Amino acid sequence: MSLNANALISLADQKTYLQITETSKDAILELLINAVSTFLDGETNRNLKEQTYTNLLLDGNRKVLLWLPDYPVGSITLKEDDVNLVEETDFRVHDSNFEGYLERLDDVWSDEETQNIDFTGKLGMATIPSDLQLACFWLVAQQFKSFSLSDWGEASRGFPEGNISKFDRDIPDFIQRVINKYKRIRL
Repeated sequence: MSLNANALISLADQKTYLQITETSKDAILELLINAVSTFLDGETNRNLKEQTYTNLLLDGNRKVLLWLPDYPVGSITLKEDDVNLVEETDFRVHDSNFEGYLERLDDVWSDEETQNIDFTGKLGMATIPSDLQLACFWLVAQQFKSFSLSDWGEASRGFPEGNISKFDRDIPDFIQRVINKYKRIRL
């Protein structure tokens, strides 16, 4: 197994967080890092880690704004109906915390045919912020602990000496706040 392109943390960093030095748990940790990274992408409604797109075809919409699949924008080459467009002359990039779109200047995005906007460039975070990394570390650690104890979905366990109730499996507030901080607002 290996880490997916969208992995928000490295195996080495997760092992440091868990204070693990042996390699016998690497496969399960990689699986969990991949799963948690995909979960965080889904919860934030976007791909968080920077990805390179080559000839990504978008549909024009006869409007001024054209939403991008991810943000922030690292680099961009844009063609509309096979005509090169120039940033700040033909369009402007908007990629703040909650949005990722292109604004057409002095015109609207053409929709004469489907998929007529050709995007090549980088979208997503080149460096993952430390709070997002911590959320990933913590979620992987919780799942790893559950795996190690073989207590998946177990809420309590009875013993002759008494019962033990487990903690709530909901996402803690501090993790939810991090997710909300990077969540894409879809209009």
